[in-house]
Amino acid sequence: NLGTFYFYSGAYDKGVDALSKAIKINDNNMWARHNLALCLLLLGKTDEAERIINKTISINPNFPNSYTTLGWILVGRDWRVYGDVEALFKKALELSQYSEYFYFEYGDYYHERSVVYQDNNFLDQAEKMYKKVLEINPSNDMAYYRLGKCYAERDKYSEAESMLKKALDINPGHREARDMIISLRVETNNLSSAEEYSKSYDETKRFYSLTTRSNYLKLKKILDSKRIKLVAMQYPLRDVRQLKAMLAGEEGIIFVDNEPIFRDVLKNSRYSLYFKDRRGVNFGHCTAKGLRLLVENIAGVIIKEYFKK
Repeated sequence: NLGTFYFYSGAYDKGVDALSKAIKINDNNMWARHNLALCLLLLGKTDEAERIINKTISINPNFPNSYTTLGWILVGRDWRVYGDVEALFKKALELSQYSEYFYFEYGDYYHERSVVYQDNNFLDQAEKMYKKVLEINPSNDMAYYRLGKCYAERDKYSEAESMLKKALDINPGHREARDMIISLRVETNNLSSAEEYSKSYDETKRFYSLTTRSNYLKLKKILDSKRIKLVAMQYPLRDVRQLKAMLAGEEGIIFVDNEPIFRDVLKNSRYSLYFKDRRGVNFGHCTAKGLRLLVENIAGVIIKEYFKK
């Protein structure tokens, strides 16, 4: 239980220690093995994570979580194996006797595959899986959110917003669903509606994990020792005040605010000209055009805040 607590709180190093001790006591503890592999994976120790999961499968080949975790490990290492690992997600679904959770995992697999290959045929499959989840549990807010995301990636704005609102009806605190509704309204030039909707919550209170803050501070300490200035860049379409709030009390940081320039260009341009997907909910991986805008803004801020002072 302690190891699982550390895992969910983002303290992965401590999670590895606690879960390793649990396995020494009971080598057949499948959940301890599974969560240990996830901790290792999130620490970037992919080979160790894969070794743990393969051993777990050899001990108990009927534990479905092992197969999906192995699938994510393999595609994380090499995206070209997406086609090869589908059998792992299918096997997990069968072993679970077609449970809600593994339909969801299978849907995520197809959604990720559609992003990597830029192929809407996989989005069709993802939608089917999320709808299966809702057949089992009509109160699954994340399934509605994922469906909304699929529709948004096809520019089906009204269908997307309908699904996102259903997610919010079930879970009013679903930040990602609210973010995406605002993003869609900006994208369709419904700016006054987007602004009104955004007033319903405080963007500056967006949650950052303790791990994220800790990593920033570790990096700043290293850079300070070398007399190098830390440049902290906020994502496109997100409020830089969130980042400043997370690093409150720290001095000598250059903050890069990308929200205004991206908001401005999207007033008269399609979202797909600047982003390939919606990985970050209200932003995604940049296209060449988006990267150029990003780089030019970063360079401009560094020149102004560092070289001209």
